[in-house]
Amino acid sequence: MKAYVLYFETKDVVRLVKAKLEDGMVIFENKAFDVDKFQPRVLKKGFSYYPLYMLKWGSIHPCEEFNPIFDEDKKINPEILRKTISLKILGNMLKLKKEFSPLLLIIMGAVLGFFLTYALIISKVIVI
Repeated sequence: MKAYVLYFETKDVVRLVKAKLEDGMVIFENKAFDVDKFQPRVLKKGFSYYPLYMLKWGSIHPCEEFNPIFDEDKKINPEILRKTISLKILGNMLKLKKEFSPLLLIIMGAVLGFFLTYALIISKVIVI
């Protein structure tokens, strides 16, 4: 069976590794970890669900507790931030302005001019 491992190489470096799950053991990269008595987290990938184990380089058993601490700001959340950026007045202060290269503007003008001239010739406003 296939399982995924969140493998802690050091305290700050983590990799997501695809591994084999056989007889209560997770096996990858010539390493084996005993996960038989531990409840895995669940990783959703597309429409499938896979067991996810958190393993550290120096331990043969997975981490049972994983409670990340996020700094929750009660005044603003991701939805409010997105709405603020999308507002015309406040959004112009927060986001970067997009600039087009002069060459792109020249090409767009030439294409627009070509189609406009073609439409005027077809409608016989301009006679050739």
